[in-house]
Amino acid sequence: MKKTYLIFRVHGFLYAIDASVVVENLWLPEVTPVTETPRHIVGVINIRKKIIPIMDLNVRLGYSPIKYATTDSIVILEFSNILIGLIVNEICDVYDIMKEDITSTPSYGEGQQSLFVKNMARIENDIAMLLDHSFLINHITDVSIEEKEDLDIQESETEQLSKETQYFSPQATIQEREIFAKRAQILKQPIIVEEDNTDTISLAVFSLNNEYYGVDVNYVREFCTYSLSKVTPVPCCPQYIIGNINLRGEILTLVDIRSVLQLSTSFKEYAKAIVINMDNFFVGIPVDNVFAVANLDRKNIASTPIAQLENKQYHKGVTHYKDKTLTILDITNILSYLVVEEQV
Repeated sequence: MKKTYLIFRVHGFLYAIDASVVVENLWLPEVTPVTETPRHIVGVINIRKKIIPIMDLNVRLGYSPIKYATTDSIVILEFSNILIGLIVNEICDVYDIMKEDITSTPSYGEGQQSLFVKNMARIENDIAMLLDHSFLINHITDVSIEEKEDLDIQESETEQLSKETQYFSPQATIQEREIFAKRAQILKQPIIVEEDNTDTISLAVFSLNNEYYGVDVNYVREFCTYSLSKVTPVPCCPQYIIGNINLRGEILTLVDIRSVLQLSTSFKEYAKAIVINMDNFFVGIPVDNVFAVANLDRKNIASTPIAQLENKQYHKGVTHYKDKTLTILDITNILSYLVVEEQV
């Protein structure tokens, strides 16, 4: 018997949580601080019009606070109709753990046990601590006697700080704050458009090789991140089939569309992907950056330039987005060619 867990690192240690309660994984965005909360609740974020509290798991587990980094992530959990985000340092993998590899956490004198870690598991050559998500979520705002004493100390220290430091991650550099802020703005944008307005089109805007592209959001299920080292190659496939990743227990195939667009291919260790739904057939499209979901006026969309006629069947037109030219892709035509025809 086995169970699927999301594996991640906090303070250098390996932790795991039941993958069935994981809704989404995100790069750490800017968090809006909230007053009168325990120190492990750092604030809230706006994800597509849902306000979600964010817990610093590092602090909640009793470690000393550390500076936030742009490589940190947030794991969004949902349990008993409660949504909460956990800040973690590194998302490692989705892993099936066998029952025989799980042991109970030992007690620590006078029968005391960890509140949040109920079991431990062997994962290859390492040991992961299995978090009790029900206790973690149902006791979001619980504060121990020690934490209350710490809060009193922090409140006196906070009074000495200037107003200039009263924002998320005051130790971050200007560049890091800009990254956090941009991520927060992207998360505020809804992916699904409920109103059908024929005068506008809603596009997920992303970049490939410093060029801007857009796809109709009706084909977009979500945005995700992945580690290139965690991609499993698929034998006997064309080069544009990069491989498979495990996305919250679901096997997702990554398809590189750059060859169709006559772009050179290069990948970073940590990359982003857009998950496309094509008639309930899901694939991941690796991209360099995801910028926003933009509502654009159809009147401002022009035909594809003559210079691009060779692969015009993959384009729906061009328009301007901010100070860049944006090419609107016919993602169904592209994937039909790359995935469907090549399998015939």
